[in-house]
Amino acid sequence: EEGNETSPYAAFRQQLGEHPSATVAELGPLDEAQTTELATQLLDGYHPPLDFAEKIFALSKGNPLFVEGVLRHLVDTSVLEQGEEGWGLARDVPGDLPLTLETLVRGQLKILDPELAKLIERAAVVGPNFEFNVLQASLADEQSEAETLEFVEEAVTANVLRETGAEAGSADLEFSSKTVQ
Repeated sequence: EEGNETSPYAAFRQQLGEHPSATVAELGPLDEAQTTELATQLLDGYHPPLDFAEKIFALSKGNPLFVEGVLRHLVDTSVLEQGEEGWGLARDVPGDLPLTLETLVRGQLKILDPELAKLIERAAVVGPNFEFNVLQASLADEQSEAETLEFVEEAVTANVLRETGAEAGSADLEFSSKTVQ
C-alpha cells in the first residue's frame, strides 16, 4: 500500500520522516554476488554450486526474505542437508520451487505435523491474536489441554505463532505474520 497515500503505512512513514532522529534508507535488491553471499552466510559457510546460486538469485530476484525462504524450503524438504562436513545438496533442486511469499508459507505449513496443522487452522479461525484458553476451548472435544499446549509450543518453535504476553509462558498468542494466518 505504499502508493496509497491515505494508507496507515503512508501516514506512519510521513510521521516517521518528520521525526528529527529518523533517517530513510532505501534498500534495493541484492545483486547475484550478494545473494550468493547471503546464502553462504545462512548456510554456515557452505558455498553453493554456481548453478544452484544462480537459481536462488533468479527465484529470489535479490530479495533477502525470499533467499531465506527458498533455503528454508530446501532444508525442510531435505534437498539441502547438514552432514558432518556441513551443508550440501542431498539431491537435485526441483524445478518448481516456491516463487511467492504465500507459497513459501503454505509450503512451510504443509510440512507441519497434521495435528499441529489442524491446531494452526483452528487458531486462524479464532483470529490473528488470541488467548490459549480460547484456542483450547475450540479444541476441547478433540484433544487435551496438555496436547494443545504441546502443539502451541511446537508452533512457537516453528515461528508460526509467538507469545505476546508480558512474561514467558503467558497465555496470549498471535500469528507470526498475517500471511501465516
